[in-house]
Amino acid sequence: MIRSLRELRLVPIVLFATVSLFALKTVGLLIDGHYALDETRTVDDDITGTIPGAAKVGAHGKQAQSSPQSWAQQIFNYPDITGAAGEKKPEAPPKGPISANTPEQPPAGTKGWKPVPLDGGRAQSPAEIAVLERLQERRAELETRAKEIEMRESLLKAAEKRLEGRVAELRDLEARVNNSLQQRDEAEAARFKNVVTMYENMKPKDAAKIFDRLDVKMLVEVAKEINPRRMSDILAQMSPDAAQQLTVELATRVVAKDNAAEEGFNRWTINGAAYPMTGERAPASFHLKEGRRYRIRMHNASDDIHPIHLHRHSFELTGLAGLPSAGILKDVMMLGGYQEAEVDFIADNPGLTLFHCHQQLHMDYGFMTLFAYA
Repeated sequence: MIRSLRELRLVPIVLFATVSLFALKTVGLLIDGHYALDETRTVDDDITGTIPGAAKVGAHGKQAQSSPQSWAQQIFNYPDITGAAGEKKPEAPPKGPISANTPEQPPAGTKGWKPVPLDGGRAQSPAEIAVLERLQERRAELETRAKEIEMRESLLKAAEKRLEGRVAELRDLEARVNNSLQQRDEAEAARFKNVVTMYENMKPKDAAKIFDRLDVKMLVEVAKEINPRRMSDILAQMSPDAAQQLTVELATRVVAKDNAAEEGFNRWTINGAAYPMTGERAPASFHLKEGRRYRIRMHNASDDIHPIHLHRHSFELTGLAGLPSAGILKDVMMLGGYQEAEVDFIADNPGLTLFHCHQQLHMDYGFMTLFAYA
């Protein structure tokens, strides 16, 4: 007996039990439609009432008869459709009044399932009510904000129209002021031209007597406008001292700066005149004779450093800051702040010649003039 127990092995026993159990379940499925050693589900097992085809209790307490269900329908609620017969057509609803005891039929197409509404008439919770109220308040705020934005946009458009009208008025006023200033300048230039014409028509001896007693600044302005040939005859009749002073003033190029005089920008002048920035060529300020030697005396009345350039000619630096010089030929020289310099050049290249500062900003705002050959 003990020897037999010792020779007993568990593995063969387990394998035998497994094969036997598998055989019993297979035979039960094939013959009865359910597992062997298992009971079919009854109406008592259908506690939810959702298994199609299960027995139901009528209004009078009688159990409705139904066909037995297979294992697949009981476990997975699958319909027993084998394809051997077509699906049953839904029965037409009974005509006539429906009794109150008649059970409610499920909707068509639900295969016996009864739809359950999601809300089920459930009352909303306080949190949900608070969220809905807050959303409604936020919507009202957004609508109010949109109306305010529309109102502000309308106000901005109205203000923009008023500003455009005001700008148009200011431009019109500016045009009238500029026109008045231009007319005044033209009138002053015409009066000054009449004075110059009067001196040109006088005899040189008579004009020289008046020039000897004129203020040097006024004399320079008049002398620059008179024809050079006519002025040379008058200069010959003037006293030596007055003629010398006028010659020095005419030869001296005074460079000055008017701060913020041109629309907020500085304006540079040569002998009190700035080259006009109108896009048109201004007339020459100085007239030269070919072959003659000329000296330009420059006095910088500003604190800026100017690179002075004379086009189409080379000049000799003859004096700088009160010190004489010779033999230095250049076409550009640096004139320091409040500094004086003298240069000589020979008029050997006829045509218009530009005399200017090489700094573009200074040149754009007046620091240039033209030499022309007579």
